[in-house]
Parts: sequence; C-alpha cells; structure tokens
Amino acid sequence: MSRCHGSMLDPLSAARYRGPMSVGSTASLGRKVIQWGFLGLALCTFIGYGSVLLGQRIQSNSPEEVQLNNLEATQKFQRLDESWQSQWNLAAMERSPWKAQSAKEDVLQVDPNKGLVLVNLWATWCEPCKAEFPSMVKLAREQPGVTLVFVSYDNNWEAQLRFFNQHFGGVPRGVVLLRDPAGKGQGTQPPDTLWQGLGATAVPETFIVRNGHVVSKVIGGLNWNHPEVRQYLLALQSRTPLVGCQATPRPSAPGAWLLFVLLMGLVFIRRRMCVSGRG
Repeated sequence: MSRCHGSMLDPLSAARYRGPMSVGSTASLGRKVIQWGFLGLALCTFIGYGSVLLGQRIQSNSPEEVQLNNLEATQKFQRLDESWQSQWNLAAMERSPWKAQSAKEDVLQVDPNKGLVLVNLWATWCEPCKAEFPSMVKLAREQPGVTLVFVSYDNNWEAQLRFFNQHFGGVPRGVVLLRDPAGKGQGTQPPDTLWQGLGATAVPETFIVRNGHVVSKVIGGLNWNHPEVRQYLLALQSRTPLVGCQATPRPSAPGAWLLFVLLMGLVFIRRRMCVSGRG
C-alpha cells in the first residue's frame, strides 16, 4: 500500500517547499522597501526644491524688492547683501559736543541689529552732502521707525556748527551726529576708518541697515523726500523680519540635476511597481 503521508507531514519535506517561498517573499519585501524609500526621498527633495522656488517668488514680489528694483534703475541705489560687522562700532566714533536730548540722538541707544538704521557718511566740504542733509533730517523726523546716523569726515565740529546754524538755526534734532576720529578731511582715508570698513568710495554714501543686515546703499546725494524712496523705507520697516535677514538662496545647478535624476528614478520605480503588481 502506497504511503503518501510522508510528503505532507515530514518536516523536512515541508521545509523544502517553504524555503524558496520565504526567500522570495523576503527579497520582494526588500525591493519594496527600497522602492518606497527612494520614492520618499524623491518626494522630499521635490517638496524642498519647490519651497525654495516659492520663497524666491514671494521675496521677489515683496514691496521692498519691487521698490528697490525701481530705485536701482536710477543708478543711485546699489543692492548689498552683508551682515553688519562688530568692528563697525558706531559707539567708538567721536560724539558731538552737543548733549543728546532724546534716545534718537544718543549713539549708545543705536543698535544696527534692531530696526532700520541709515548710516550716512558726509562732510561739510561736500556740496552733495549738504544738499541732501535737510531732506534726511526731515525723513528722520517724519518716520519714527528710522534711526539716522551721520558720520562726519570734517576735521572739527566748528565747520558743522556753522552749517547747522545756517540751514537749521542750530543743531538739528532727532538724528545722531558723529565724527570719525581716524578720518581725514579729504583724500584717501586710513584703513581703520569706518569709511574703509564699509567700503565707501566717496561722500556722500548712505548704508541702509535692517536688523543687522546691510541691504543696500545710496551712492551720491539723494532727495530723501521722493515718494519712491519713502515707500521703500516704509516697506523695509513694515515687513516681518526674516531670520538673519538673508536673501533666499538660489538653487544651484547640481541641485537641479539631482532633482531631475530623482524624478527619473521615481518614474522608473513607479513603472516597476506597476509591473510587479500585474505580475
């Protein structure tokens, strides 16, 4: 009598059938894990890259960017992208002999890392400097959110006092008046001056500092009462500060190629998964 039970109950015989199936299932599971992992990586990269592009788009359409683009066309404004350095210490400048009457006139109350600060390099021997000075004082008085710091390259305070008496009937209020003690009246400035530190080329030049970040500078004299200039400064004051005030980085070419490779891999994996599903 033939015995057939051994083929069903013999553990060794059963293992012969289960072994290949278990190995095949493990390999299939491994492939799926790799495929889904690659799919997740591709999606994360796609979302991250898209977020960067979206951030660029939002920043390029922000009010201050639109105004700065318009002002750059005048060749007076120059876009900058650098942090305010600790060695550019305004408190180390020579303070005016006239007592400050408010916090806006006290250099010790000025913090370039907070708010909007305009640092103007000027001198009374510079005609464009004197021409723009009244409009800057008016700006500081009418926009409380702007802190205006004048750093003079005169040899003494007497020349400034004569200018103030002539145009303002006395020392202008609501602005910080300083003099660079290392500066020279005219000619090439020594390396330890604020002039050289900021990279100025002549006077007047005004550096616009927002929350510790030098965002732009004005080259030459300017009418600071012009509507577009006022709107630009108001936009800088009203915008919610970004961390570090850094511009959104542009995606690099290698990053674009990586995105392309991942997307192609995503398509390939998707097709393989479809084929596996049909199989």
